[in-house]
Amino acid sequence: MNIELLEKDKVYYLASPYSHDTSEIKNLRYEAVDLAGAKLYEAGITIIEPIASCHHKSIKFDLPTGYEYWKKRDRAFVQMCTGGIIVLCLPGWMESVGVSDEVHYAKTLGYDVFYLTLADLQEHKLQFELEEIDFKYMTESR
Repeated sequence: MNIELLEKDKVYYLASPYSHDTSEIKNLRYEAVDLAGAKLYEAGITIIEPIASCHHKSIKFDLPTGYEYWKKRDRAFVQMCTGGIIVLCLPGWMESVGVSDEVHYAKTLGYDVFYLTLADLQEHKLQFELEEIDFKYMTESR
């Protein structure tokens, strides 16, 4: 995906896999989303990032991490994002119930869907640092 194609006067929803049986995988996915969000901001792109905004709350207040709990809120966020939805293609994204629903919902609204890989961020000279994130453990999804 060419990041320069995103319109800077619109808002985008950043979708990514999150739910998993282990907290280690959820934490790794959160870190990847947090970094991607920072780099999109650096490129002048405005995003709503549900994982980055609720990961710590889920841990601190023992909130559910499954998509069903967050579905109504996330769909409301998707509706607000007139630029469309950006899917961060981390391991497990194609199996993710949440990502699948968010993409389907965005398409029913007539919104564009963009697929962003970690390589896309690197190609755009955004200095994306992933040294501390081990993606080989993120392959399972719920």
